[in-house]
Amino acid sequence: MQNSNKEIIIESGISTFKGLIGAVPFAGTALNELLFEARGRLKQNRINDFIKTFSEYLESLNENDLSLDQLNKDEFGDLFENLILKVAKTSSKAKLEAFKNLLVNQLIEPRKLDFTEIIIDVIGDLVDKQIIILDSYYYHSSIYVEKKKELRKYEKKHYTISEDNVKPSKNFMMAVKKKYKTANIMENQAKRIYAEKLRNDLSVKINRLNKFLKEYDKYFSWAFYNLDYSEFVYLKHSLVNKGLLIDKGLSDNFETLELLEITEFGKELIRFINSKTTNS
Repeated sequence: MQNSNKEIIIESGISTFKGLIGAVPFAGTALNELLFEARGRLKQNRINDFIKTFSEYLESLNENDLSLDQLNKDEFGDLFENLILKVAKTSSKAKLEAFKNLLVNQLIEPRKLDFTEIIIDVIGDLVDKQIIILDSYYYHSSIYVEKKKELRKYEKKHYTISEDNVKPSKNFMMAVKKKYKTANIMENQAKRIYAEKLRNDLSVKINRLNKFLKEYDKYFSWAFYNLDYSEFVYLKHSLVNKGLLIDKGLSDNFETLELLEITEFGKELIRFINSKTTNS
């Protein structure tokens, strides 16, 4: 990207922010003093660092891939103001990275600005651990939920199988008679053999699923995120309330919050904040 375009972006960002604050008729001066004096210097440094990082990142991209005309839209100015205010209030590297990627993505692949505003507000309300949890659930929760439900189904079936509720097929009866070299095998004996076969087949499936799930269990443990149990429960509950995770285990008698899956909104948020240059 040419230096002139980089300078335009930097100047546009800083001047837009200062101008919008200063334009408030009844509190503009006071707000500027709050933001740019004393503690405000810390916030200003965050803003400057963010804009610098954002601009340097843009410079690494192909200018032809960017919709720079977005910068001249009033709606984009409103969005930028909201985002910069969030930037000023956080020292979270995860959030700053998310805000940077979100803003870049808006220039690469413009979305409806009102939806982008919602994403900005949601990210602003999250803590770092929630972003990490959500990102992990993005990659692992769907297959985990599917296999956990499959395991529960097999375990339930394994528990309920008995010779009293199975009905061997004719082919199975013929195979048993041939194996034991008798045509007079009793029906209850055949049922017992059949029930044992079903339980053994299910045990193989159950063991296979447990082995598969063992590789994923860590992503759904509080220890993986360096949290204690109560913190993990609270953060998951908050993500559910925000519509980012959904409890998929209640219909199968799992404990509340035991079997959570990322929602379409949660997936969209993760896709939205991930860099287009490194993710498809």
